[in-house]
Amino acid sequence: MKNFKNYMNEKFGSIPMDNDSLRWLLDNERNTNPQDEAKATDVPITVDELKRAVQKGKPNKAPGGDGVSQDFFKTNWSTIKYELLEVVNQTYIYGQISDNQKHRMIVCVPKKPRSMWPEDFRHLTLLNADLKLLSRILAIRIRTWLSTLLHPRENCGIHDHNIFDAIAGVS
Repeated sequence: MKNFKNYMNEKFGSIPMDNDSLRWLLDNERNTNPQDEAKATDVPITVDELKRAVQKGKPNKAPGGDGVSQDFFKTNWSTIKYELLEVVNQTYIYGQISDNQKHRMIVCVPKKPRSMWPEDFRHLTLLNADLKLLSRILAIRIRTWLSTLLHPRENCGIHDHNIFDAIAGVS
């Protein structure tokens, strides 16, 4: 227990912490990687998961560097679903990312007319749509068991929770 106190003091400066508080903290540590959830994230992506991710994509969004948009996936779903599934699973399961998938494009969009200075522009990073699909699928997977990982008073990242829930929990 003294080592933990020393570590905390070195890392964050002097923190008043009595032994009872420290014991409570260590006894109430939550499991950060439950076995069932870890196994659930290691399975290949299914056609249903991919379809749900494609349907959740917002229309009329700018395409990435490859020129493919979410609208393309929606419009051509019946034709490309298995090839797209193969690409997404190759990226997810085997970590095989092509150079084209790694390519990002930064676009500077003016915030006001006659923009002249860097702060007058909004910088947008355009990612390829297949990587957006993969991140959406992973977010959906994680969301299902996020509440088991987080303390009930933690609000960040939990669907339908916001800053007002955090403030209400303080009072």
